[in-house]
This record gives sequence, C-alpha cells and structure tokens, in this order.
Amino acid sequence: MTTPTRLSHYEVLGVDPDAGERELKAAYRRRVKQLHPDSGGSEHDFEALQAAWRVLADPELRSEYDSWLHDTRPVAGGAMLGIQQRFEQREREIERRAWEARRDEARRRAAEQAAAREAAELARSSEQRANINIHRLLTLSSAALVILVSLLELLPGGAASGGQVDFLGASFQLSPTPTEVSVVQIVLAALVVAVSLVSRPPDPDARGTFARIVSSTVLRTVLGVVAAALAIWVVVPFVLLALSNAALVIVAGALLVGALLAARD
Repeated sequence: MTTPTRLSHYEVLGVDPDAGERELKAAYRRRVKQLHPDSGGSEHDFEALQAAWRVLADPELRSEYDSWLHDTRPVAGGAMLGIQQRFEQREREIERRAWEARRDEARRRAAEQAAAREAAELARSSEQRANINIHRLLTLSSAALVILVSLLELLPGGAASGGQVDFLGASFQLSPTPTEVSVVQIVLAALVVAVSLVSRPPDPDARGTFARIVSSTVLRTVLGVVAAALAIWVVVPFVLLALSNAALVIVAGALLVGALLAARD
C-alpha cells in the first residue's frame, strides 16, 4: 500500500490533527526558531511552515483542509499520483482564497483611509472658509473704526474743536487735540494689519516659531480684547454724538452692513 510522501500541515508543525489554537501557536513559534533561514534552516522548509500556518491558523481554511485530508483514502498503484495532484490543487485553492481575503482586507483599509483623508480635507476647507469670513469681518470693522474717528474730527464738538458730548447729564470728553486723534488712528490702523495677519487661514505647510505664534488662539484672543477696548473707547462717544446727527447714523449703518455682507460671502 502506498502512502503520500508529502507531509501534511499538521506534520509540518509537529502537532496532532485535533490540536487546539494554543497548541498550534506554540508549535508554530517553536518551528519558526528551528526552520528560520537565519537559524540555519532551509528556505523550502520555512516556506512550507508558513503555508501550513496560513491554513491552520484560519478556522474556515482549516475546516476545508481537514475535510479534504480525511477524504483522501489510500489507494494502490498509479492512482496515488492522481490523489497527490488533487491534494496539491486543493491546497493551492485554499492558499488562493487566503490571499484574496488578505487582498480584500487591504483594499477595504485603503478605502477607509481615503475616506478619512477626504473627510479631514473637507473639514479643513470648511475651517479655512470660516477663518476667511472672520478675517474679512474683523478687518473691515477695524477699518470702519478708523473712518469713524476721522469723521469725529470734522463734526461740531469733535476732536478738531476740542469739544465734548453731553448725554443724560453725563459729559463725555472726546480727544481734545487732533494729535491724540491721529494717535488713535495709527493704533487702529496697526490693529487692522494685526487682525489681517492673525485671522488669515493657517497655512498647513507653515513651519517655524513665528508661524505658530501668529496662528495661536491666545494671540487672537488678546487682539480681540484690544479691539473691543478700542471700540468702546472710540465708538461710545461717537454713538452719543451720532444721536443728534442723522448723517452719521446712516454712515455707521452702511459701514456695518457692508462689513457683515463681506463676511458672509
């Protein structure tokens, strides 16, 4: 009676066909140390070990392999060659399925990574658009403050005449000299430049300490507080003065509407 000379996967690992998962793993680690080419083993034996492990480590593939292995009954004469060929063909089919499963898994992971990158890009684009709108609003609002301060110089009771505004019994002293108004204009103009710089959408390729500083949330917050303080200092007296001047109300309203429309585009 003739028997196959080729070792089964269980024989390659040196375990019984009913070995459990823990026994398979222990046997595989032991055989890797013995058959690895770096330890003096042959490439052929090591490849056979890897093929055996790929099949037996997968419960579904192992079940198919066991079904085929138990179905190969010994026969005499030349019929053994046909059984050996079918056995090898079946083994190649099992390995092909394992390769296809790994390929499909790699494709799935690649698709998930591509979807994640696309979602991150969309989120970054949305954030950049929001930063652009903030940039426009803050810049135009700061510029509007500069224009309003300039108008104060030309109005009766304004800084050019060194006057003051009385409202509900309270007296609000405007800048008494054109020099002080000019200082305020310079400060606000500098604020326009600063706001334009820090509210610009961050460049993803920007590197260096300066780039990190100008895009920091802390710096933006500080400048926002400064802008609010200057606005209160300049706008409150202006609003009180504008209550008696319809033209100023129209100009201020037009500037505010223009800033809001520009920020919304």
